[in-house]
Amino acid sequence: MYFNMKLKGIPNSGLRRIAQVSVDSLREEQVRTVDIETMSVEEFLENPLAGYQYDDDLPNEANANQPDAITLGPKFFELDSGGRSHVLSHENAHRLVDQLQQQEGFWDELWGLVDSGAFGSERYKDGDIAGINGQYTPIENLVEAFAVYISEPEWLQKNYPGAYAYVADTVGDNQ
Repeated sequence: MYFNMKLKGIPNSGLRRIAQVSVDSLREEQVRTVDIETMSVEEFLENPLAGYQYDDDLPNEANANQPDAITLGPKFFELDSGGRSHVLSHENAHRLVDQLQQQEGFWDELWGLVDSGAFGSERYKDGDIAGINGQYTPIENLVEAFAVYISEPEWLQKNYPGAYAYVADTVGDNQ
């Protein structure tokens, strides 16, 4: 299923510029995070990397709520390097989606993706869906789509072709 959704009122080139710069920086970030993928929490605390902070009370693996840092919790350091890499891709993808959310018409487009089945067809109460990587909320599905597009694009294309098409089109890879 391919659909060609554009954010209403946004020149396509402007949206693509935001998304392409962000996806390029996600790809660069994936290369930069090699050290953090293998560090112990003790090593991290002794030599924290710029752009990251640690919170012993964080209930999940990581959080991108700080504008200049990703907060890591104890659960992050329990993951293997592949799991850590994906968590960091996901958290960095939040920054891209945060930018997209500021665009007029974003929420209509997101619900259009949901209604099209781009994140899966099972719907739960309150509009939550079972989607990519077990994410249930539409915004988390979109974040996860961008993260998986960076790390496993073939998997995303095979399992969620609508989400893949949207991300590829948004970043200008589907021209």
